[in-house]
Amino acid sequence: MPAGRTFSPGNRLCPHRRLIAMRMERTGKWRLQPLLLLAFVLFTGAMLLITTAIIYFGVSRVITEQTSETRLQLIAEMQKQLTARFREVEETALSISTHPKIIEAFSNKPADPYDNITIRKEVNQIVDRFWFAKASIKSIQIYSDRFDELAGMSSEHNLPLSLMSWLEDKDRLDQSDALWVKSHMEPNVQYNPKPVVTYISKIFTDKGGVGGYLAIHVAEETVFDLFKDRKRQAGTIVLLDSGGRLISQSGSSNDGGFDPTARPKWLTELLLLQDEGYKSAKIGGTSSLILFSAPNHAQWRILEMIPADELYRGVRTIRNIVLAIGLLGILLSFPAASYLSKRIIRPIPELLAGFKQIQGGNFNTQAAEQNPIVEFNQLSQSFNRMAAQLKELLAQLREEHRAKRQAEYAALQSQINPHFLYNTLDMINWMAARKGAHDVSQMASKLAKLFRISLSKGKTFIKLGDELEHGLLYAQIQQARFKDRFTYESYAEPALKELYVPKLILQPFIENAIIHGFPKQLERQGVVKVSAELRGESVLCLIIEDNGYGLPADWNGKGSEYGSPNADGTSGYGIGNVRQRIELYFGKAYTVQLTGCGTAGVRVEITLPRFDSTDELERYINRGDDRDEHLIG
Repeated sequence: MPAGRTFSPGNRLCPHRRLIAMRMERTGKWRLQPLLLLAFVLFTGAMLLITTAIIYFGVSRVITEQTSETRLQLIAEMQKQLTARFREVEETALSISTHPKIIEAFSNKPADPYDNITIRKEVNQIVDRFWFAKASIKSIQIYSDRFDELAGMSSEHNLPLSLMSWLEDKDRLDQSDALWVKSHMEPNVQYNPKPVVTYISKIFTDKGGVGGYLAIHVAEETVFDLFKDRKRQAGTIVLLDSGGRLISQSGSSNDGGFDPTARPKWLTELLLLQDEGYKSAKIGGTSSLILFSAPNHAQWRILEMIPADELYRGVRTIRNIVLAIGLLGILLSFPAASYLSKRIIRPIPELLAGFKQIQGGNFNTQAAEQNPIVEFNQLSQSFNRMAAQLKELLAQLREEHRAKRQAEYAALQSQINPHFLYNTLDMINWMAARKGAHDVSQMASKLAKLFRISLSKGKTFIKLGDELEHGLLYAQIQQARFKDRFTYESYAEPALKELYVPKLILQPFIENAIIHGFPKQLERQGVVKVSAELRGESVLCLIIEDNGYGLPADWNGKGSEYGSPNADGTSGYGIGNVRQRIELYFGKAYTVQLTGCGTAGVRVEITLPRFDSTDELERYINRGDDRDEHLIG
């Protein structure tokens, strides 16, 4: 060894680490420290992206819902006002077109030109009265050939048919008495024409013919005055008629506004709806939030289209800030992650060596607990405790296995030549019957049956029906001994009697009730009741109740300790034996519970898993265990 060189556990692992590193380089595998560092970075990055996505989409959804709720309320209110204003225009048109003087003027045409001038003047005066009364009306015009011969004379309201400019709406006008025409420049105006929305109504003569067309122009700016003080987003407001045709919008289609003639899919779907709402769609290549009102009486709708860039501008700012902070945090965390990854892997090789020792069966191995980091010390301490507990558990399992083998051996010893004993009892039964000793005969017969069920051909599990019969036989034998001191009742549904239970689990409790519960000084007749019931689908509960003396005053709640040996040899130790057997076979989830009923008896509940067949029982008993097959009946 070179002078001055020392070997600590860490030094001894260095060649091993270099070998692992070389092997990983050849096989393409990762070293632990870079893997931890990469995992940390990936996890941090993933959490950053997830957090950013949650914030972005969560806030976007909240903004969408809040904006939609607020704007839909405003749109609904605006639609009411807009509907009222348009109804006012429609009523004005109806009043003018049905005015008697108007109908008369367009039904009869006098030959005298002066009379025509007078009639046109009257028509203008009627129109002026309605025009001056409605501030929202920009102008009113009547188109007809009624006053063509007066074309050289100026008239503000009466114009020839040749000046009608709504040729694209002529087909619709022919099929209806009145209609609204989309926004256009006010026609036939020499000075300062403005965009208007026009309502056209036919003027009928007294014979039912069309005498002319009444056009009421509403300034488009007055329509959107309703929206002026209520807009909070840089969006476009659109008014559509029942056919989805554009009546008016707050922006021109020439500057990228909405063009309904393209008939996008979302518009077709929207027109089928009868409720207000909102949806996202692309308009002119731009994602937008579209809010729409419910249709009014004329099936008109108001749409408000807010560009997503404008709506979510603040959210994207928040997203960018979160990303910037997260990326800065990742960069700053690299040194800490590198240091921590080095510290984390330092005790791992020693622990791995310890695990290999345990895997080889050496439970005496111990990990060093001298690491300066508390968590690593705790890890080493936990490893040492685990090794000790595994050693203790293995010893406990060996002891349980040995005790079980001894119990099984004792059971086999007690079953020596059972047929000889059973045949002897049967012979006593027949001999007593021939000599007229019927009591002795019955007692021998019951004892033989009791003995036969107790043996059960060496089986550990029998059907519940056989176990109930065993308890009944024992009680009947005791009734012969104690005369009328007690009565015995048992009940179980026929289906439950086919379930499998450990044998000889009822008799110790029946014995305990008879011996300890019904002494001679008991003034009332004792009653022992045995019943069975299902709790849920998988738990069988056996219940033994008596009305004798209750539990002793010094009873501490442990059912296995109740009962003590008598002078005649009867003992309560069988109760503890039953509990131990049940917990041995099925675990502590199933056990025996004793409860006192005051001074009037004891109630015993035995909980067992439900087994409908020996196959189920065998799978359960052998699950993760070496239990012998001869336990299965």
